[in-house]
Amino acid sequence: MGELTNTKQWKDELGIGYINRWRALSLNCKDKLSEASAIEMCIQGMHWGLIYILQRIKPRQF
Repeated sequence: MGELTNTKQWKDELGIGYINRWRALSLNCKDKLSEASAIEMCIQGMHWGLIYILQRIKPRQF
């Protein structure tokens, strides 16, 4: 779980690339997350501009 919470979007990484990388890591996680928790955790690792947009629209699924 710690690896997921510490995963951040790389400087020049596209949002979709980060999401795909994060989801691949989450599939290997022993602790199962609710989809809402997974989305929130994924969003927290994104660049600030994306965080701002996604927190306003509150996505509910990947």
